[in-house]
Amino acid sequence: DAERIAEVASLVRAQMVEHSVQPCLVCSAMGKTTNGLLAAADRAIDEGTVDLSTVRALHVETLDALSISGTEASEVVELLDKCERTLEGVALLGELSPRTRDLVVSYGERLSGRVVAATLRRQGVRAKQLEAWDVGVVTTDEFGEATPLDQSWEGIAASLLPVMEEGTVPVVTGFIGKDLQGRVTTLGRGGP
Repeated sequence: DAERIAEVASLVRAQMVEHSVQPCLVCSAMGKTTNGLLAAADRAIDEGTVDLSTVRALHVETLDALSISGTEASEVVELLDKCERTLEGVALLGELSPRTRDLVVSYGERLSGRVVAATLRRQGVRAKQLEAWDVGVVTTDEFGEATPLDQSWEGIAASLLPVMEEGTVPVVTGFIGKDLQGRVTTLGRGGP
């Protein structure tokens, strides 16, 4: 995964330099992260144990391979810790609602976006990681199969254009949003 992320960052940088392209990136979770998060959620509910070791190892190894450290690495580790605490709640309650499953799965995109943005910055590209909901992705409340509401499109453009106009590459989380009540939703595997 580190190699692919570095390659994407290099391609983005080359397009910006050689062709004056101003991209906006949308990131999915790395590798088998989504499956790993779903398996961890299932383990928490079925066995009452929290084991995020595979997902954590992938991300820590990727950070190391890309020489990402300091605040940027801390953000990734903090998200992993937060996901682990969410899974501890699942194990404690013995309950995994579709809403909580969406929250757990959302960590994959959120982790990936931070790694991609940090890699771009290490290559000299101004980049900013943004959560989909922070750029205006508002969805239905159908957890696991949400659909962006029409009102999202105008808000997305209004949020992203100023970032892009200042020469910064927005790195936006894909696959996720928030409903009108502010609850994390996923768009369903494979998108809308």
